[in-house]
Amino acid sequence: MWWRVAQTSLAIARLAAGEPEACLRIVSGPEASWPAGPPTAVPRDVLRAVALATSGDLDAADRYAQRAGALAEATDLAYETGCAGYARAYVAARARRFAEAAAHAEAAATHLAAARTPVEEALARHLAGLAYARGGRAARARAAFGQAEEAYEACGATWLRAVLDRHRAAAPARARRDAGTPATGAAALSAREREIAELVRAGLTNQEIASRLFLSRRTVESHLSRVFAKLGVRSRTAMAGRFTADFPAE
Repeated sequence: MWWRVAQTSLAIARLAAGEPEACLRIVSGPEASWPAGPPTAVPRDVLRAVALATSGDLDAADRYAQRAGALAEATDLAYETGCAGYARAYVAARARRFAEAAAHAEAAATHLAAARTPVEEALARHLAGLAYARGGRAARARAAFGQAEEAYEACGATWLRAVLDRHRAAAPARARRDAGTPATGAAALSAREREIAELVRAGLTNQEIASRLFLSRRTVESHLSRVFAKLGVRSRTAMAGRFTADFPAE
């Protein structure tokens, strides 16, 4: 069992590092090494589907995504069903079937929320945002990106948050604009950024904020750098003043 867990984790790492061929070599070993039970078979087929789609083999990717989905749905396991739905969404997005991709990604997020796996849920919301943006549904894209952003921040997933920022910046301009005037100043802060700004205004140090929010000090510093940039300030004192001007303390 631990060997299979390690192999799955290594395949995920290879895929995240942009090495789909290495991922495929890991998950394409002898069938006897990967028993057919859903907890093993579904992640294996999900990884195959995503890696193949990344490599451009959409037909094979679709077959593995469909197989993962059928197995997961037959057993009614929330996590496996959510992961299989993510694979279906990813393959559909690669095939430019954006409406289908968004629907699968939203369904996957619902299952992953039920399974209480917040990072995987955020990944599904992130993918939904991309599908909405590329399909021209700007308001839906902003909402999905916002949900993914808040979840990444709540989990301290700063690397994934950085990926989200790049994807959002590269989205079609209409998916980045608000219907009216874009938010500026403190109104542009995310929920986590506003929470940290509140604590700075209250006089807490970075280490005290990290301890209170169960984050690393480096994560707090990363959030603060974004707060400074959004507010156009260079010091904690100036940040607190700007934040107070926009959101007076109660």
